[in-house]
Order: sequence, then structure tokens, then C-alpha cells
Amino acid sequence: MTIDIHIPVVKYADGVSTRTASETRAKILDIARELFAIQGYAGTSIADIATRLGATKGALYYHFKSKDQILDALVAEPAAALSLIAERATKHPGPPATEVLAALIDLQADHPASYLAVYAGDPSLLKEYTRRHNFEEQTDQIVAALAGPQPEPARLIRARIAVTAVKEGTMAALVLGHGHLTADMRAEILAAALGALGGSA
Repeated sequence: MTIDIHIPVVKYADGVSTRTASETRAKILDIARELFAIQGYAGTSIADIATRLGATKGALYYHFKSKDQILDALVAEPAAALSLIAERATKHPGPPATEVLAALIDLQADHPASYLAVYAGDPSLLKEYTRRHNFEEQTDQIVAALAGPQPEPARLIRARIAVTAVKEGTMAALVLGHGHLTADMRAEILAAALGALGGSA
């Protein structure tokens, strides 16, 4: 016996289905992700995204009211991933430093458009997204986990330098690689970060 399952498709006022709207939204984010990685956030316009989408700017505005909203949706992805890394890093006993630092590198490599747009853009943009998505608080948690329990000030400083080395090193590698991180560059960044973290407290 076969069971016919009917999934209702909700319609917007203009007749666009929620399913179609969701697919279009995902496509807009894919296009923006690619263009931000290639052209940068400042160098990409709503018109650029709409052209690649094969739609008018008005149609794009139906899904996102501004370029800022598009970036916010993109940044939400790595923000959620960073939250997981911070959560895992603070668990006792925490994961090895190599695992934490490698996860941070891979996070940026997996979301190059978001990081290139925010960190390589307007400083005010960085400040806003750092605040909005709790990047600073989560980074502090990761630094504390890397420093270990009851660390000396020098150990905290080295942990902060290690995280900064990951962020800046990966950013530089993404810029040089036009949004791509090679295995060799990943290894270099990880080695530099672990070197910064090493030594006695």
C-alpha cells in the first residue's frame, strides 16, 4: 500500500511559494559568497548580485533589503561554527591546542567570503559584526582555553598571539590565494600559531 503524502506549499501575496523563495534566497547567498570572495564586499554591488542571479534589483530586494543583510546572513554561518569551537574548547578536558587552532584555520577557509568581506573591509563593518555575533566573547573563551587553567600572564599573551596568528595568517593566505587556502599554507599558519603558543609559562 502506498501512502500519498501531500506537502502544502505556502504562497506569499505575490504568488511566490515559500519553497521557491527559500531556494532563491540560498542562490543569492551562493552568488554573494562567490562575488565577495573575488571582488570584495565594497567592490560588489546589489546590481552585480542581481545580474548574476538573472533578476532585477527589485526582485533581489524582495529577499534581502540591503547588501548589509546579505552579509549578515553569510556571517551568521561562521558565527555559529565559531560558537561551537568555543564551546568545545572550554570543555574539560579541552581538546589539544593543535585541534583548536586547526579548527579556527578551517573555519576561515570554509567561509572565505565572510571573513574577507568583514576583516578586509571598512573597520566600522568589522566592529559591528564583531559585536553583533559575539566574536570577541567567543575568541576570549578560546584564548582562555588555550592558555589553560590558572595561566601566568605570559601564557595568556601567547595564547592571544596564537589566535591572532591564525586570524591574520589565514586572512593573508586567503587574499594571496584569491579566496582559497592551500594545504601548504594551512600547515605554515598552524605551525606559526603553535610556535607562538609554545614555551614555558
